Amino acid sequence: VIFMKTFIRKCFHKERALIVLALLIMLPLYFYKLSTLPTSVHGDETETALQAIQIIQGNVGLIGVGWFALPLLSFSPHAFFMLLLGQNIIADRLGSVIFGLLVLPILYLLLKDFFDKKTAFTSTILLGTSHLWLALSRIGITYTQSAFFIISTIYILLRAFKTNKTIYFILGGGMFGLSLYSNFAVR
Repeated sequence: VIFMKTFIRKCFHKERALIVLALLIMLPLYFYKLSTLPTSVHGDETETALQAIQIIQGNVGLIGVGWFALPLLSFSPHAFFMLLLGQNIIADRLGSVIFGLLVLPILYLLLKDFFDKKTAFTSTILLGTSHLWLALSRIGITYTQSAFFIISTIYILLRAFKTNKTIYFILGGGMFGLSLYSNFAVR
């Protein structure tokens, strides 16, 4: 019994459990009726899907620029889900949903380092349930990638300067370099 209590305490802290629970509660907001909400397909979503289809068909590579002079690599998450699930609106939108969700735990970690756990948790919940963030995360456009790369880069570089560990500097540089292959907002 004592071993089990110690194991649970080490592996599943209250803090981790709380943020995981919050993310699980928010999941339906990101996936509920993804094919029909929003009710229309934006023209930019169509262009993103068409560019993803070009990648799947091998008509373009991943290095270079595609629609609206966006880096081709930024369309690869959409292409990946279309490859798995077929050429449909859900697959296109999943490319954005995943990045929209990935931002939340990284934002929590970043804000926890800058402020405290309560501020980080509250801010993560506010962003995760924000109408604007949900709207951006549910449309098949590359906007949420920018936030993911910016927040990840800042968090990793903050860790680098706090710990002075070379690995964080390398990861931060790599994340920043990769971010340049996403939406314009990163630049």
